[in-house]
Amino acid sequence: MTTMRLLPIFSLIFSCLAYGQELNNPNKLPPCPTDQNQKFHNCWGKYVHSDGDKYVGEWKDGNKHGQGTFYWIGDSLWKGDKYVGEYRNDKKHGQGTYTFANGDKYVGEFKSGENHGQGTYTFAIGDKYVGEFKSGEKHGQGTYTYADGAKYVGEYKDGKKNGQGIFTYVNGRQQEGIWESGNFIREAKVNLPAPNNNIATNTDRTDIDRERQQLAEERRRFEEEKQQRHQAKTSQGINLKVSVTTPTNDGDYTLSIETNVDTASLKIDGEELGGKSDGRYKINRVARAGQDTKVYIIAKDVYGNSDTKTITVSRAITESKVVYKRLNPVQVKRQPNRDAVAIIIGISNYKTLPKADFANDDARVFYDYAIRALGVKPENIKLLVDSDAEDVEIIKAFKTWLPSRVKSTTDVYVFYSGHGLPTQDGQGLYLLPPRADRDFISRTAVQFQEINADLQAAKPKSVTIFMDSCYSGRARSGETLVANARPVTLKAEKTLFPDSFTVFSASQNDQISSSSPDLKHGIFSYYLMKGMEGDADTNKDGKITLGEMQAYLLENVGRQAGMVDRKQEPQLIGDVGRVLVGK
Repeated sequence: MTTMRLLPIFSLIFSCLAYGQELNNPNKLPPCPTDQNQKFHNCWGKYVHSDGDKYVGEWKDGNKHGQGTFYWIGDSLWKGDKYVGEYRNDKKHGQGTYTFANGDKYVGEFKSGENHGQGTYTFAIGDKYVGEFKSGEKHGQGTYTYADGAKYVGEYKDGKKNGQGIFTYVNGRQQEGIWESGNFIREAKVNLPAPNNNIATNTDRTDIDRERQQLAEERRRFEEEKQQRHQAKTSQGINLKVSVTTPTNDGDYTLSIETNVDTASLKIDGEELGGKSDGRYKINRVARAGQDTKVYIIAKDVYGNSDTKTITVSRAITESKVVYKRLNPVQVKRQPNRDAVAIIIGISNYKTLPKADFANDDARVFYDYAIRALGVKPENIKLLVDSDAEDVEIIKAFKTWLPSRVKSTTDVYVFYSGHGLPTQDGQGLYLLPPRADRDFISRTAVQFQEINADLQAAKPKSVTIFMDSCYSGRARSGETLVANARPVTLKAEKTLFPDSFTVFSASQNDQISSSSPDLKHGIFSYYLMKGMEGDADTNKDGKITLGEMQAYLLENVGRQAGMVDRKQEPQLIGDVGRVLVGK
């Protein structure tokens, strides 16, 4: 005896057919798109797989569904096989004919891709089985006729004789009785139903009958859907609704598209996106920067009705903006209290002169850096801001307050952020208090030379001066403070600054000491304090020398000023090897 070749568990579906020959659109569905990348839905079409296998038939929601023909052409176990019949959800399901390359053929019922129900399997060698199947195996009652004339009529289970059965040999002798797993167990009188009455005698046959009823119901619903589609075609058109999101900074936006019917085709700017039964689409696109982007949309339903929409997507050009870290004194490696004093002056608000943007904030924030980075006790700091920094207060700070706190072991720090102005001869510098008058500068301003003399007279151990001020006669905004002002140049001469003095100035003599709205500080002041947080510690030894700070300021202040089309190069007068922070 020979055994059946099992059908492969493959994918596909359909209903109602003529067997053995390729079907030719029996339900008159519209043709599927020619582009295989599109979704096939409620249409009749051909799909060729990458290995050469081919399917011709009906489709639903991208799956083989309905009636169709599948050819196994590629190099595989099933090469040369052919199936003509019904599919459901991409699997053989319903009535069909499967012809094998070796000449075998099965005609009958399928379920989920396997022989299941009533069927006839004819072998190329001449054997033939007519009866019931389950999950690809002979199961239930059937008749197996051998090529040599022998025959078995009886029950099967899992592809083998099992239960009651009669085997008739070629010579006419019969073996009647009980079989198990293909073997004859014992003789017994059997009572088999008539071969053609298909009376179910066990649970498996009942299941098969129930599945037949379900299949008939599916066919009925399929016919109803066809009629409903035909009625809808004459009574209802397609209505295209489109909404679009606002483009992000990167230009990404989403089109949300809805139709009121089963959609066979959707094209956007000529690109076919396929059909969808619910008519709902979400498409992600990128809008062109700095211009309006028009999007043309055409939708068609399964009956050929169409609707079009044109939408416009606008995307503005957004300039990239650098996000700067806020100054944070907490980041400073706190130094122990030292014998040191500091005078901190910041003036933004002038009565008759342009505003020095953020200069008062420079001073207020530097107060904490003097404590943490330079080791100055709060009680040894004189903070003068805006109206508290009038000329008399500045003079008193240097002539009376400072000497009372300075010994020969004291380090003195001076921080000034505000307007500066050269003297008429270009050999000196004025610090401008809030009420400075450009017509009476010599009487309303404070000469730096006087401050320098007071500092030297106090005879401290060292003096470090930070000047976030111009020597060019211009404000931070670029406005001229006094007409015909001549830039001043600070020189490291013994007559001007002793060896114990260090001077950091924000810019060269002919440059503007700029402020930055992004930093919310003077550029020099911001990076001076950022450097004290540890950013200027190039070799990461926990100390910041004057040379390290100057290199850090030159790089960062110069780059930041360049963003506003200015040139600003800080100056240093002093010993580059001296430690500024971290003694």
